[in-house]
Amino acid sequence: MERGRDNSDKRRWSRFAPKGLVSRTAKISFFAGLPSIDCRVIDLSAGGVCIELPSNCELPDHFELLHGGVRRPCRLAWKRGFRVGLEYVGSFRR
Repeated sequence: MERGRDNSDKRRWSRFAPKGLVSRTAKISFFAGLPSIDCRVIDLSAGGVCIELPSNCELPDHFELLHGGVRRPCRLAWKRGFRVGLEYVGSFRR
């Protein structure tokens, strides 16, 4: 394993081959006008993303994820503590 990278980094880079730098930060945006939540990207793939929340909070079934200047509609796929799996639904917007 490379120095300075944990297993989540290794898994992320083997599943997704980014061109250039990929942001580790993202923001969850709610449709009902609630305040957005900052989060950290753990694992990224073409079909979804695993994120880490700053606290254990309740999420609705559907919301948008803003990552790298792109808004993706998502649905909650799974949740384990602070880590959450999101599945992309629909198309993205810039």
